[in-house]
Amino acid sequence: MKHSPPERTAPQFSIVTITWNNLAGLRETAASVLTQTDASYEWIIVDGASTDGTIEAFDNGQFPGANFVSEPDSGLYDAMNKGLERSRGEYVIFMNAGDQFADEGVLRDVAQHPVFGQCEIIYGDAFEVEGSYAVFKKAFSHDKVWYTMFAHHQSMFYARDAIAKRAYSMRYPLAADWAMTAALLRDGARASYIERAICRFERGGLSQSNSPDVLRRWRQDRIKVYREVFGFTGTKARAILAIKESVEATRRRFPRLYDRLRMSKNGGFPGTSTLG
Repeated sequence: MKHSPPERTAPQFSIVTITWNNLAGLRETAASVLTQTDASYEWIIVDGASTDGTIEAFDNGQFPGANFVSEPDSGLYDAMNKGLERSRGEYVIFMNAGDQFADEGVLRDVAQHPVFGQCEIIYGDAFEVEGSYAVFKKAFSHDKVWYTMFAHHQSMFYARDAIAKRAYSMRYPLAADWAMTAALLRDGARASYIERAICRFERGGLSQSNSPDVLRRWRQDRIKVYREVFGFTGTKARAILAIKESVEATRRRFPRLYDRLRMSKNGGFPGTSTLG
């Protein structure tokens, strides 16, 4: 798969932020986006018709320069596809309301890295943040995509021309990002890891929910991805899923122990910290 960079009149990056009734989180993301240095980018905010003052905040100039749209949608991935349709950058990154770049130099460092423009997926590490508690989460290799999403979606840059041709499938209500990424790699996309923290990811949400209904829906989605994207038999899919769900159950029951084991396995655990 060959990536054809657009002409340099287009921005280097499209930052797409999905939000719905999360004005406080959107303001945190705005502070992170608007302080990025030495890189060209556009910021696209896709709001799901919020009623918490988000629209008024935009009208009052709180998100300068943003390409803002507010309208009802059919869920997260529908909104992400709307953001893709509006993107013009060479690479797209999704930084949703409440999420932040790791620091002000992320886009600069990625744009100056030798792999920029040479591959369809660029990814790095993340901080997972819960109040004043934070851990450094090193990405897995993209070779592990058959097992799981190897990095936070907020720490992954996708070549726009590659991702826009596919978009996010509504067939996977909770796992469309994993399905799309896996399909890209399956079909020959090149991926490169950058040894750098890309994002601060706010813990919580559906990806880390303990709800029995959400867990059931995750199971359904994962089985579909294993079978439809990877071509695994039902037996193999269920075997892999049993391992993954066992690990996740341990995380839910012993979260701090999981953090120490996960970080130690992938290059060191920095303890806790208060991130400003």
